[in-house]
Amino acid sequence: MGVLEGCRGPHKTPIPEERICPVCGAEVEVFTVRGRISADSTCECGYVFHAEEQYVSPGLQKIFDEAKKRVEDDG
Repeated sequence: MGVLEGCRGPHKTPIPEERICPVCGAEVEVFTVRGRISADSTCECGYVFHAEEQYVSPGLQKIFDEAKKRVEDDG
């Protein structure tokens, strides 16, 4: 069954995904394995999506930033 699933199986075969560049807002195609970038990809503006970088959506990043600010304010 390995031939039909790709050379490394469904959980290790890189899948192309579109990510938004945080610098210029352009869509960049990256290859991921289980949501993690498997190879460096560079945007036209020069921003590099590094391999194994954990992707956090802008909405979720906003929640993390707000929670961090509350913790810092509370001391």
